[in-house]
Amino acid sequence: MTIEFRVGIEEEGFVLNNMGFLAPYSYKVAEDLLDLIQSDNDLMMKIRRVLLGIQWEPDPSQIEYVTHPLNLQDIYGSIRFSRELLGRCAQQNELIMAFMSMHPIQSTPLPINGTHINISYTGINEARRLRQLNYVANYLRNYIPEIIAATSNTPIYRGTYNGYINNRLRLSKVLKHSDYSRLVIKPFRIIPPTMRERFRYGIIFEKIRRYIRRIEVNKDGDRLLDLTVRGPYTNIIEDIFKSPEATRIEIRLIDNQLDINYLNDVVTMLVGLTYEAIENYGRGVDLKKRDNLDILRERAIKYGVDAEADDGEKIGDKIKELIERIEPLIETLGLKFRSPLRKGIPEYKLHNIEILDINPPITSLRLDGYQWMEIETTGKRKVIKLNGETKTVDKGRYKGMIIPEYRMEYEEENGILRRIRRIHIKYYLYTSIGYIELRSEDSIIKSLKPIERLLQVTERSILSGYQ
Repeated sequence: MTIEFRVGIEEEGFVLNNMGFLAPYSYKVAEDLLDLIQSDNDLMMKIRRVLLGIQWEPDPSQIEYVTHPLNLQDIYGSIRFSRELLGRCAQQNELIMAFMSMHPIQSTPLPINGTHINISYTGINEARRLRQLNYVANYLRNYIPEIIAATSNTPIYRGTYNGYINNRLRLSKVLKHSDYSRLVIKPFRIIPPTMRERFRYGIIFEKIRRYIRRIEVNKDGDRLLDLTVRGPYTNIIEDIFKSPEATRIEIRLIDNQLDINYLNDVVTMLVGLTYEAIENYGRGVDLKKRDNLDILRERAIKYGVDAEADDGEKIGDKIKELIERIEPLIETLGLKFRSPLRKGIPEYKLHNIEILDINPPITSLRLDGYQWMEIETTGKRKVIKLNGETKTVDKGRYKGMIIPEYRMEYEEENGILRRIRRIHIKYYLYTSIGYIELRSEDSIIKSLKPIERLLQVTERSILSGYQ
């Protein structure tokens, strides 16, 4: 049996300015790309062979490239080509493309990016295709904790490490957990009310056959799942009229990887697991649901490779064992691992971002919702007035709103973000006389949440009416 794999990649990225912050200019990157291909026919032909298209995302700082289903030998070069293409267009506008899932400061939690990997294969008897696809999807689903831990890359939220390695999955309101897929027999499809504006019918009847089997991962036919089967063999509404060639397994729970080598290895690991599932199915290996999968999933989101599996081993050790097991299969496909993921080391472990916070107690209170504070300064301070002028004030107690100021140190090459090294955080107190610069030795006298401050001011105003 000869199996031919193809992989489609959808990778969302941020457009940043030269200070490393989100810039609402994805349309400028797209416009420059359009100008580029209209003036270079050879480039346009190459783009057409690699890319299906460029997609808009909800936030104007986001843009996504989508590849065609690629031969395995073309994956690495196609990722590099697609990133460099967008980086080139960003650089022309003094912008930077950042292929990361969350901005470490500005994603609160939106905007959020992700990498979607679509795996399809041919060479299987069509009569066995549905049952095998169902088996393969459930086989991959059993490894969701390992997939999450291997690809988690969002440990910083709102400028601080908050104890979660994967804040994207923790905070996403779109991506739903997939259930185990199953084969069902239904000669009709019910269109959910939320989808009926896109379809004329509420119920669609299938062609008359003896029986109709379908793969069902989500009973409502939702496609926004962490892992699912896609195509006309499913109950996903958007795929009703698709060609059987569009059938694939889609994995959407992947955090973006800044390093192309890591993204290559994520794809390699997933293809290897898919191949292993096909081999096991062919040998008649029984497949059972993994115990405590949801618990392990949450552990992986919080602790990444350091999460504990049910047998007491670290999930990072499980990833290493998994990769060692599938590596012989990978080699027969002409793929190879290029990063330390082969040893169970994810990208976030290599590039720890240093956070230099001038006043951590203020940060802790601010992230808990305390925005109004009374601060005692320890010396003379510069005050920036609203008109831009500056003056100096004596030490003392001042009241106002806490305003953070961030600065980032990063590495960039050819319009593409390579690494964030440090995040600097300092604070100003916005008072009636202007912005007072705060220092580490200053003391917090009082802190209030906005509603508490509002009640304080309202109470004072009401009482003054009775005097």
